[in-house]
Amino acid sequence: MRNVSVADFDGLPVDVLPIGTDYPPDHLLARHEHRRAQLLYGASGVMLVETDEGSWTVPTDRAVLIPAGVAHEVRMLDVTTWSLYVEPDAVPWWPTVCTVVEVGPLLREVLRAANALEIPTTRPVGTGRSSGSPCTSCSGWRRSRSPCPCHRTGSSASCAVPTWQHRTST
Repeated sequence: MRNVSVADFDGLPVDVLPIGTDYPPDHLLARHEHRRAQLLYGASGVMLVETDEGSWTVPTDRAVLIPAGVAHEVRMLDVTTWSLYVEPDAVPWWPTVCTVVEVGPLLREVLRAANALEIPTTRPVGTGRSSGSPCTSCSGWRRSRSPCPCHRTGSSASCAVPTWQHRTST
């Protein structure tokens, strides 16, 4: 879904809510928190994410795993996001602090496809949550999740993502 508020759909009986948003240039998303965990990915532009624990500069080859209930603000520099809002009990392995992770080509395409889906507004008969959720791939996230060293603390003004960070085949 595009350009809708997570609050409008948070009560739906699905494990994962994919929501994409187009932000105007230099938009500040004021400090807020979510009941669900969030995979925040900027498909374009650069995001500046800030929490009480630190700040991150997030380019398009990275995403931020934000735990449920963690207050954060985001400055969007020409950003379109493809976020996943995930029920905390669906991902018990989710980090307890914000973690920047690499977004490879496969995850990028999964995020693109998930954000093109319409969110179901009813649950299938006899189930607690919608089986149409893209959360079937959540178990694979844990195995592929590797933190990236682009966290900064204190008053540091910038955070460079090293160019040597990409993986090569061996």
